[in-house]
Amino acid sequence: MSQIHNGPNGPKDYKTELKKGLIRGGIVAAILAVCVYLLFTYEDRSASSKKDQKYYKSLSAGDMTYFVTKYESDDSGATGKIITLQVTVKNDGKNATLIGRELLKLKDGEGRIFNASNKWERNVLTGQSLNPGMKVSGYISFEVPFDAKGLKLQAFSSIHSSTFPGEIRL
Repeated sequence: MSQIHNGPNGPKDYKTELKKGLIRGGIVAAILAVCVYLLFTYEDRSASSKKDQKYYKSLSAGDMTYFVTKYESDDSGATGKIITLQVTVKNDGKNATLIGRELLKLKDGEGRIFNASNKWERNVLTGQSLNPGMKVSGYISFEVPFDAKGLKLQAFSSIHSSTFPGEIRL
């Protein structure tokens, strides 16, 4: 039999009060557990959405794979805007190959083709020999008219190639 105690609000049963306390404590613990779960789930979702927002496109051309990891557009050019791409190039072939800015061109929606500009280069991808299985990263810039829209990156398989296997929309 449970003990009865006379409190300020009348008699109390310790077992009943203990059960009520345990139930209240369990509810509080469950609420805290849900809050902690939602907090960590929310952080995970925001971290994955940040990863998804990173600019990333790839294009294969012959034995070369090009990964565009950053895209910048700057309207401060004298005659047009400067498009700067951070590109990683990987040689998937069995022989070393020469890479250079001549391998990449921009094409706009009107069919105009733009060569890379040497005026805006920084850590440029040019004149390097790339061994099989190796990667190299750098920047390449293009100066295009202010009205250029629908830009696509074209990649050639070698400096001596006159055909390209494909293009990607930037």
